[in-house]
Amino acid sequence: MKKQIITLSLTVLLLCGGVIYGYSQDVAGMGKTNLRSANMYMGQKNYEKAQSFFEKVLEDYPDNINALRDLGGIYFQIEGDYQKSFDLYTRALEAIEAVYDEYHELESSDPKAAKKFKKKYIVKAKLEDTKELILKLRSSCWVKLYNVALTSYKEDKTQEALDQFKALLAIAPDSVKTISMLANTYAKMGDTENEMKYLILSYEKTPQDYKLVNRIAGTHFEQENYQEAIAWYLKAEQLKPQSIDPLFNIAVAYSKLKNDEKAYEYFIKVKDLEPGNADNYKNASVYADKLGKTTEALELLKQAIELDPDDTANLQYLCVNLMRQEKYEDVLTYAVKWYNADTTSKAAVQLIVAAASKLNDEPLRKKYTGILQKMN
Repeated sequence: MKKQIITLSLTVLLLCGGVIYGYSQDVAGMGKTNLRSANMYMGQKNYEKAQSFFEKVLEDYPDNINALRDLGGIYFQIEGDYQKSFDLYTRALEAIEAVYDEYHELESSDPKAAKKFKKKYIVKAKLEDTKELILKLRSSCWVKLYNVALTSYKEDKTQEALDQFKALLAIAPDSVKTISMLANTYAKMGDTENEMKYLILSYEKTPQDYKLVNRIAGTHFEQENYQEAIAWYLKAEQLKPQSIDPLFNIAVAYSKLKNDEKAYEYFIKVKDLEPGNADNYKNASVYADKLGKTTEALELLKQAIELDPDDTANLQYLCVNLMRQEKYEDVLTYAVKWYNADTTSKAAVQLIVAAASKLNDEPLRKKYTGILQKMN
């Protein structure tokens, strides 16, 4: 599609190839002859000859809009040299701005002359249309250059990709896409310091990007910079208050910092946001227990078991702790569930027998004593 646009632009602009875009664009002598020859060869689609004559024009008139514009098209479409094409289009745009500068100078010194200048060199010459077209064509060059760099990245030509993305950033310093790919390339090279540099630069331009903020937090976490990770996960949580991941990662980071109280606080928040996940209750239970909140820890574990009754690890942990607290009725309830989930568990049967004995439940004790004897 872009190729068709280029071809069309060369054809359309050729129709006004003899137009002069202002006093600064005046071409005389051999310059005018060379420009006419170039336009003629463009009409004949003899781009090799046209290229030669446009280059001759630019030797004497380096700011000639016609030559810069059409030569840029040749380098894009025929040569495939997108960087050269981009540079020529940039020069053409600078030359167009010079024409506008001429007009504004006249406007302040000689309004009558400025009016004639505008009519002839801007309106009649359709300078604004030319500018708009060249901007689009230059944008096409940038896209081509970006795709070349992206291909290098995908083919693991990391140093080549790095150089290409850096060149693109020099062309368009505000391109978040390029900045992001520089971060990705450095990450692929294992250079965390520079990866983080470009991630932060990207964040400065797009501070509302949740995925980016989460990535920065994750990079800090992987580097064991847990306090920094927490600060960034908090930013992510502010961007998406109902998101589980930042809160969970904050809890884990606090656990790495041995801050059990904060870890418990955030595991509780995770549990409250996602009450249907048994693991959330289990995690909160572990840290409640560490803080001496024994009753709450056991209640949280019971809720985890209600959600996932086949988790024998949870059942074992709960039964052992209930036994220590001499809560024999609860021991029976959960030890039976444990045995039903794993009929090979001798420990579950032993707990049932022990709890039944404490409760003087002779029929139950005899039943499970028989089961225990068969296991021996």
